[in-house]
Amino acid sequence: MKLVLTILIFTISTIDLLGQHIGVLEIFDENVTPWFPKTQLEYEGFYKFGESESESDLKLFFVDTLIVGQVMQGYWEEGTGAWKWTYKNLTNIEIDEKGNFKSDQHTGQFVTYTDSTGVYKGLKINNPITDWLEEGRYEIGIRLEVPARLYQGNFPQVSTRYLTDDELL
Repeated sequence: MKLVLTILIFTISTIDLLGQHIGVLEIFDENVTPWFPKTQLEYEGFYKFGESESESDLKLFFVDTLIVGQVMQGYWEEGTGAWKWTYKNLTNIEIDEKGNFKSDQHTGQFVTYTDSTGVYKGLKINNPITDWLEEGRYEIGIRLEVPARLYQGNFPQVSTRYLTDDELL
């Protein structure tokens, strides 16, 4: 009986890990639909993937015809126990007219996800940014509305636009 219970618990845990996710919540394919905004600029923003220690953010910005993307992930530094951030710039980002996302590092599609609490805009990544998800599974990063004041550094406005020469003097 103990063996059967152990196998059942393992199977249930494994099934949960193999599902598709928004953060740590399992999602259902039938609730995912393509997102077609009026303009491609609506895709710009912050996308939150994962939860807690497995959390990462994708910052996505448009500058003229260039699409800029950066993934920010946290980790506990060995030896100090301090929380640190790593940054990975995405290269050769493209978004087509169907909302398909492609970079050298990740592929996916802009989608909406509907559940009992509402409709969420997001980016479905086919090869997950969050490292605890099994290969072959996708995750959805929910688009966040982030005020410009939350950008860090001496020139936070650089995160959303080019600065003029006069502004840099």
